[in-house]
Amino acid sequence: FMAYGIESLAEGAANNDNLYLGVVLAAVVIITGCFSYYQEAKSS
Repeated sequence: FMAYGIESLAEGAANNDNLYLGVVLAAVVIITGCFSYYQEAKSS
């Protein structure tokens, strides 16, 4: 997200690859966190 923001401020029209990468990474982190929470809740 930071790379996308910096690039959009510098050039005006940023490459969307950095935005897509940020969205995918955020989704992976959220899904992993939810799965870990589910596993912990199920085990106790």
